[in-house]
Amino acid sequence: NEPPGTGTITGQVTLAGRQDHSGATVRNGMNQSTTTAADGSYTLAGLWGGDYTITAEFEGFASLMRSVTVTDDGETSGVDFYLLPVTEVQYSANPGLPIPDNDPAGVTDVIDVAETGELFGITIDVNISHFSVGQLVVTLTSPTGTSVTLRNRTGGTADDMVGNWPESLFIDGPGELTDFWNQNPRGAWTLKVSDEQFGALGTFNSWGLNLLVTDNEASAVETGLPAMTRLVGNAPNPFNPRTVISFELAGSGPVRMDVYDLKGRLVRELANRNYDAGRHDIVWDGRDNRGGETASGMYFFRMRTIDEVQTHKMMLVR
Repeated sequence: NEPPGTGTITGQVTLAGRQDHSGATVRNGMNQSTTTAADGSYTLAGLWGGDYTITAEFEGFASLMRSVTVTDDGETSGVDFYLLPVTEVQYSANPGLPIPDNDPAGVTDVIDVAETGELFGITIDVNISHFSVGQLVVTLTSPTGTSVTLRNRTGGTADDMVGNWPESLFIDGPGELTDFWNQNPRGAWTLKVSDEQFGALGTFNSWGLNLLVTDNEASAVETGLPAMTRLVGNAPNPFNPRTVISFELAGSGPVRMDVYDLKGRLVRELANRNYDAGRHDIVWDGRDNRGGETASGMYFFRMRTIDEVQTHKMMLVR
């Protein structure tokens, strides 16, 4: 029996690509947790009224968090999670390049990533010897052309730049590491280091990429191909900060997936390419095409194929 005046959270955790969804851990951040049944269902009981951050996790899958409000003597249902398989990969390089003084062209080094999928997380290791790191600009560019300025002439006259973005080094911007999320990491990643002021020399010693790659085509149905093409929906819904949009294709072909606001304005292009027959998942991180955070509210996601257009709605709650 639970204490009187306490609430309950119920929901379901889906492990993409599996038919058995048992064993996932759901916790509320206050030393209370439970595990899922074979169908993914779970219950967190005995919760005092208030706001909670609920986390769902399973080894080998990307964890997700949701903000939930619990009322006394009430049940908050439908707190669902859709977890995608994730692989951690690491790359490193030792260019040992001299950094020319006061030269915006700087020096660059490339790491070729072999993995394909969808980027869920990224950190960058760096080791630069320099007499005044406040003169340096460091920019990372992905294979798709997205660039994030990691260091932008900050740090004053301190010597050397050794650490990891974002664990020990601050990201100056413009841009954030989440700008790389949802991209296919396969291809050439370029790190550029330039000294843009007179009076100091340095060496670009080494750098590395630490990537979390999800299988954005993980199938939740492992037996046969779909009988029809359909836009399945998204989970979780409502969501914060990201949600997984699922669709099924009876045959291979081009698919475009876009997000629109209530006024019909394009917010984000999520996909525009060919897909094989089967079930597919696309992650939306709640950002627009410029990388900015979108506001809370109702949004529509629309799937276009050669033969049809299908639209569903979703709610972002920040």
